[in-house]
Amino acid sequence: MSDDDLFDLEPEALELAAAIAMLRKEPRDRLVASARATSRFDDLEREVASLLDLDVRAAGALLLRVDDASSWTEGPAPGVRLFHVEGGPAVASAVTGFVRVEAGREFPEHEHLGDERVLVIQGALRDSHGHVVRRGEIAPMPAGSAHSFEAIGPLPLVYLVVVRDGVRIGHDVIGPDDPRG
Repeated sequence: MSDDDLFDLEPEALELAAAIAMLRKEPRDRLVASARATSRFDDLEREVASLLDLDVRAAGALLLRVDDASSWTEGPAPGVRLFHVEGGPAVASAVTGFVRVEAGREFPEHEHLGDERVLVIQGALRDSHGHVVRRGEIAPMPAGSAHSFEAIGPLPLVYLVVVRDGVRIGHDVIGPDDPRG
């Protein structure tokens, strides 16, 4: 039906045509909305952007990759995987990335060479000092501090870490320029 044909319709028919047009539009709008990339971590985009010195769009793109197995590499212990990310200028001297620890597994004892901030995006952790950190919470650790932690609960622990100057795990130092960091 062309637009010109609409002028020839009775008012009741015009209302019906408008209702049919709206019904056709609704599935298209739902499809378009669902095609927009969303993440189950959308509520944490602003915090991730702030910690990584990125805009919210870039943070959202990184969070979309968290569930992509190809983003991850082997970590420093069994059940630990790493996803290195590049932050903005404010975190250029920091190790930045996501860490995934399988439920019940431990991230080994390590020392922070600079200040560390961790944002839990999935699951929870209990550190060797007894502190529990859950989804959406930030755990700061000062330079020189050391701890290990365990992923608690039924889900794997996934968190974003920003640690200035790197970490020491045993005799191994992982700094900002280290490809493992």
